[in-house]
Amino acid sequence: MIKETARSIRRKDNLPEKQQYRRHLWNMLFMELLLQKMQEKELEAVFEPWQKTKNTLSCELSIHLTEENEEKGCWPSMGRDSFQLTWYCFESMLESEDYANLAGNVKRTGYLASSRLFGEAREILRDYYRGQMDATLLSVFYRQYCLIYVRESKEKGATEKRKRLTEVYEYFARANARQAVQMNRREGRRLVEGSGLTWAGTTYYNADYYFEHKKVDELLQKITQEAAMELEIPCVDFEGAKKKNRFYLDGGISYHGVFTWMQMQNNFPSGQYGLRSLKKEPPENFIYLYRNGCCEAEKKGIRRLEMRLRNLAAGRNYGNELWRSYCTCSGNAYHNGRSYLLDWKRNSGEEEELYGKAMDFLDTFRLYRISGCVEILSVGC
Repeated sequence: MIKETARSIRRKDNLPEKQQYRRHLWNMLFMELLLQKMQEKELEAVFEPWQKTKNTLSCELSIHLTEENEEKGCWPSMGRDSFQLTWYCFESMLESEDYANLAGNVKRTGYLASSRLFGEAREILRDYYRGQMDATLLSVFYRQYCLIYVRESKEKGATEKRKRLTEVYEYFARANARQAVQMNRREGRRLVEGSGLTWAGTTYYNADYYFEHKKVDELLQKITQEAAMELEIPCVDFEGAKKKNRFYLDGGISYHGVFTWMQMQNNFPSGQYGLRSLKKEPPENFIYLYRNGCCEAEKKGIRRLEMRLRNLAAGRNYGNELWRSYCTCSGNAYHNGRSYLLDWKRNSGEEEELYGKAMDFLDTFRLYRISGCVEILSVGC
């Protein structure tokens, strides 16, 4: 009986349907890996600037090798292969259990990425967040895009022209959210890796970038309204555009939407990271870091990380400051995916309003824990 059962299982493994499923599964995994590598172009010093040609938009992958990797003759974190992209970019690593759906999403993303607005909005907002462009020049550029993009359209109806204006706003709002979240992520990664720790499993949130994004979004909306009046067309429904837009598959055009999407892409399991509520606003001067995993060998690095975060908050001259940290190298209690700092008792000297706002926003984070964790919170007013 045991032998017959074993033979039946082997026959089942050889069924054509199961072999076909395995092939589809490997195809899907390959596509997701490819998209992940393409997304890494957003990170510092990975990709060279885009080069435009007559019929295609392409870039070449450029990796800076360390001495150790040069001796071994390999690319860091990418095996031994290199490749050239002939589409502008694929920024979405889209989750799908169906290979056909995944392939359709890849095709759709390619069409969006090839848009002139996609690349130029990204370049303009990138220059702004790097300090190479001020708000006045950003306003001038964006106003011209609104007017020219609508006027060059062959559509004559006010409704169609409004759609064109909405499209301009969506592309620039998307670029604004992506660049702000990327700046936040780069800062967190520098802090963590500069302390001798690995970035994997880290959640970092500096509210400065949220409020900078909010300021730029308000500027874009103001100029969009002025352009609509000059063009004599109905103004864009900004709230409607944020709820439903062409970028909903990779976080949309809101800061917290993109932040959550990026957290889900860079951590596993993806459903245990990000924010529970995308509408809650953080208090000003709010800085929070969570790192999943901690061991005794990392204790010195964690102390360096705390010092670096204190230095980051120094010089702001807080009248009231709340500083909390939590670190454990053992246990894997899930804690319902919530911060351990929420259980911290209040001290009599703390500002009630400051504490309440910080804890209320901290409760929106989804946090995953394997074995040990590190939490650091700084907020002041």
